Amino acid sequence: MTTSTVRNTLLAASLMAGGLIMGGVAHATPGTLFTGNNSLAFDPDSATVLGGGSFVDVSSTELEWVDTGDPTDNHSFLTIIPPSNTDVAISSDLGAEEVARIRHTNNIIPVGSFAFTVDLLDQFTLSGATFALTGTNQLPELILDVNFTETPNDLPCPAPNPLGSTCDDIFQIGNLDLVIDSFLFTANGEQFLLTFDVDASAGEGTFFDDAGNIIYTAENFVSEIVITARIDQAEVPEPGTLALLGIGLAALPGAGMWRKAKKAGMKTA
Repeated sequence: MTTSTVRNTLLAASLMAGGLIMGGVAHATPGTLFTGNNSLAFDPDSATVLGGGSFVDVSSTELEWVDTGDPTDNHSFLTIIPPSNTDVAISSDLGAEEVARIRHTNNIIPVGSFAFTVDLLDQFTLSGATFALTGTNQLPELILDVNFTETPNDLPCPAPNPLGSTCDDIFQIGNLDLVIDSFLFTANGEQFLLTFDVDASAGEGTFFDDAGNIIYTAENFVSEIVITARIDQAEVPEPGTLALLGIGLAALPGAGMWRKAKKAGMKTA
């Protein structure tokens, strides 16, 4: 169990305890409908090759590589696909919905290795919401730092190679925690919590390393990285309850920000 998982478990227990102490607070009916839109775009000007090889094409929605001068050689692609940049219905207290996908068409390319960096622009809008962080229905636009390594397609593979392909490619997004988090908002006089998650199990050929914010994709496979969002009603304690909860929450490291709850999935046969 990761540190973030332990922290989330303790926080959830504290909030449940607060609800019991309050004796219940009136809420909107579960199933309150919202419309979310997760805007994603690559910044073409930021795409930078590290070492050998080159891009074939770079746009706001797709990166294509490697151009070796031979049109018959395989190329690989990183593509932003729906439901990214489309409206998605999200009902409160009824579980998570997919809000964004990125597809990695991971062909075996004729180079020893290839690496690049690119900025991924990310912004989320939720109809009818007012976020505590911004005072609007939009969260701040974030610039995610994507570092990609196309590993050599030959044994021995660089460790840990969790998917067991020859060899797993590597995406590292050092500031992914800015996205995979929870955000408080109000709508129709009620308070809600919007929580994002990486669902690596939804796309075969993908493995998510929570500790390092690293996503592995299997070689010679089409992998999809999925972002989900869920909305839950937030308990609003009375002043006396807030004081009690404050004592418990003070013991939680990093409790000033309600943190991520990430999942990891592996390629299935």
